[in-house]
Amino acid sequence: MSGDEKNEYALVSARFSALWAALGQAPAGEARRLTIDRLRDALDRGHSRLAPHAPDLIANSFSVDEIVYASERTLVMKLRHRDLGTAHALKTLPPDRRDDVVLRQWLLHEGRLAGALENPNIVAIRATLRLADGRPALLSDWMPATLSQCLRERAFAASKIAGIMRSLFSALGYLHAEGIVHGDISPANLLFADEDCRCLKIADFGLALRQEELHQDLDMARGAHPDFAAPEQLGGARPEPRSDLYACGRILHELVERSDAGGVELPKLSALAEQLMQPDPADRPHDTMAAAALLEDQCRSCDL
Repeated sequence: MSGDEKNEYALVSARFSALWAALGQAPAGEARRLTIDRLRDALDRGHSRLAPHAPDLIANSFSVDEIVYASERTLVMKLRHRDLGTAHALKTLPPDRRDDVVLRQWLLHEGRLAGALENPNIVAIRATLRLADGRPALLSDWMPATLSQCLRERAFAASKIAGIMRSLFSALGYLHAEGIVHGDISPANLLFADEDCRCLKIADFGLALRQEELHQDLDMARGAHPDFAAPEQLGGARPEPRSDLYACGRILHELVERSDAGGVELPKLSALAEQLMQPDPADRPHDTMAAAALLEDQCRSCDL
């Protein structure tokens, strides 16, 4: 190590010691605690300087990286665990709706329902938090891509389409066996664990219902995506498992329409989409297991 480097390290050490001594003498309080936390974060992450503003903190464990979605009733943020560096998603209410009793109950209903689910193709709710201003919030793993984004950016091969539908049917089969209808299956609510669009997971259970529940009983609005909601839903009926299958047909149709694959595979998959999208629920596959069996029949017939 050269003499100049030794002098630089000595200078940094002296300045840091002086800063630490000054902090030790400062009156205890929130400002001092936040400054120490920011210093610790900068050192832990190897940052060359402090951010100009104190970070927004959640539960004193997560810093807010960015707001990724905001509407009149929902706010979704990307968080970073301050010590582990892991990425997470947080769903809560907009600050100006924190006293909205209906929205609070709606979010807690989602937390109770989705928090009890365990399936590799469903986004897991890791915790239900209460923010400093009293808003409830749902913490989950961060999923970097949605199917809607992937559809805009690429065309899927027939084998990839079949894999996406297998994952979707697997998750829905589990949900329906648990007596739950998702009610809002759409590309925006189908997430991927990586940007290569692998490992599909269903998210957003804000409109999901158990068998005995009705939206009006929970003061919940019907807000399913109109391009993917089944005709009976758009007509005001309570969604049922075959309503989710209709949405699957719409998604399969979109995947096929945007695929550049050749051969006989796409017509086979398109035929399945038509079966799933029948206007009358009675003309659709009886349940998710039947739909999955039809998919496998089509895949075997064209070696997918």
